Amino acid sequence: MAPSPRMLIAALAGLLCCGPLRAEASHWGFQAGGAAPLGSSRQWIGSGSGPAIDLLVSYPLDSGGTVRTRLGWFAFKANGTAPQPLLLQGSIATYPAASSNTLWGLTYGVEYLQPFHAHGLYALGGAGAAYLNAVRDGTIDLTAAGYGPSAFRYTANNLVPYFCLGLGMHFNPGLALEGRYQWSDMRDQVRGVNALTQGGVTVPGTASFSGMNTSTLSLGLVVTF
Repeated sequence: MAPSPRMLIAALAGLLCCGPLRAEASHWGFQAGGAAPLGSSRQWIGSGSGPAIDLLVSYPLDSGGTVRTRLGWFAFKANGTAPQPLLLQGSIATYPAASSNTLWGLTYGVEYLQPFHAHGLYALGGAGAAYLNAVRDGTIDLTAAGYGPSAFRYTANNLVPYFCLGLGMHFNPGLALEGRYQWSDMRDQVRGVNALTQGGVTVPGTASFSGMNTSTLSLGLVVTF
């Protein structure tokens, strides 16, 4: 059974508390770069990439490795093609094409970095919690109901666990290039949606959001102070 978000957050808090007890002085830093969607979210978002920014706190260990906490943000906005069913007024079902899809996430997690002494290379692995938010703006043809083309918007969100693996290379103690693969999933959910007609009439209904894999591949520069 997959860990619940509460269990995962509790485990991360324990790691955060224990890490500094075995570590040298902590070091603050940040990572700035870009990310690309993978999995089924690539169809929903499209093939575009987006910004990814992370705040990092590193705790070097006596063993040579490093425990690092990460507070991150990423965002994608593009024209996807994946259909989402809408049910308006209890009788009108359709699969509208998206005019704009947005997916953004806030993440918090703990990672372990293991250096390879040759050439400054290191590997990392970690886990955390991610708050994922997906927004769809589009148009729907309600001519059959006597309204004509109408605009709609709905939002789906989840608090879910994530897991990550990555590789990096230090150019010097304060600068590195790092790539990360991050795995996460959004669950199926039904959300309320209102379609606004050209005449200003609001047509209530529901949107069935299909769960999707929201994994990402990111690359960025890591600056450590």
